[in-house]
Amino acid sequence: GTSNQGYFITSKIHASNVRRMWRFIFPILRRMDNADDRVRIAMRANDSNELPAYETITWLTASTFTASNADIAAADFVEIIAGENAGAIARITGISGTTVTIDRSLFASTATARVRYLRFTDLGNIANVQVQSARLVSTIRSEWIQFLIEFRGSETSPRLESIILYFKELPI
Repeated sequence: GTSNQGYFITSKIHASNVRRMWRFIFPILRRMDNADDRVRIAMRANDSNELPAYETITWLTASTFTASNADIAAADFVEIIAGENAGAIARITGISGTTVTIDRSLFASTATARVRYLRFTDLGNIANVQVQSARLVSTIRSEWIQFLIEFRGSETSPRLESIILYFKELPI
């Protein structure tokens, strides 16, 4: 159930001076083939004291699981690294007690999986076959920036051609 998706996390991209104001991110895409194709871009510019964190979860449905980590919150990402739904990444939309809900349906199961929780800010999804570039806005000021980029589609679509970063160097 996860063969039509993939993602990567960049290394930290450091500012040449002390800090930058990361203003706009322009992903340039090859035209997507299907209406179901998606590109999600998230970023972070601060290390979290709590995350990343690892734990074993138990699936309840295709979009819910039980978890015991008290440091996770809505808007965090869950990366399934082993077990049922391995290879998928999703955003947490809600937590009620020990039940966590994610923003997409994966393979329905009651099996366990090993996950890693990540704290990234979701900048947006590109899901229009006519769009070949987009402008994503950021107001983050930091010494570095890191991206999480997720693809859902086929072997050939979607395809990211480049990312252009627009920023302003900040004086010391």
